[in-house]
Amino acid sequence: MPRVVNIRVYFAALAILSAIVMLAPIRTGDLAGYDDARYALVAKDIVLTGNWTDLKSNGQPALEHPPLLPWIQAALFLKFGFSDPIAKLPSALSGIGTVLLVYWLGRKLTGDRFTALLAMFVMATSVYFIKYTARAMTDVPFTFLFLCSICAWVLSEEDPRWYLRWVCLSAWRR
Repeated sequence: MPRVVNIRVYFAALAILSAIVMLAPIRTGDLAGYDDARYALVAKDIVLTGNWTDLKSNGQPALEHPPLLPWIQAALFLKFGFSDPIAKLPSALSGIGTVLLVYWLGRKLTGDRFTALLAMFVMATSVYFIKYTARAMTDVPFTFLFLCSICAWVLSEEDPRWYLRWVCLSAWRR
């Protein structure tokens, strides 16, 4: 008699391993590049000046990118102090959220837990995705918010009140 595979055990194991793989690298190394350092510098300026609306980088207006990542970094800096791992934490947490949402979306669209688990596995083992979860850049948080808006759109098929959430998430990414 074939043994029934419990998908929940695999889901939990993959979720825990994803969290480890995405959180462990943020402790090592400095901010890897110009973008990482720039976002962290803007967040540090927010904390030092207390000005959350007039973002600056080296005394000049920082208007090229959406402010959500520096705001999150600044909030974390206020709570935990200035450090490279704290600057990278929003990307790592967004990566974990993305992997979990991929499972949810896969299950919602296909109705099959195994297919959803496979989609989660593919996302969790994508080399460049893992690489960017350990960087203090907007790539992974953007991916997470984009996926949130897709999930809200899918939910709006069942409940029209989700349309407003989808519009808000879509506008927030810009």
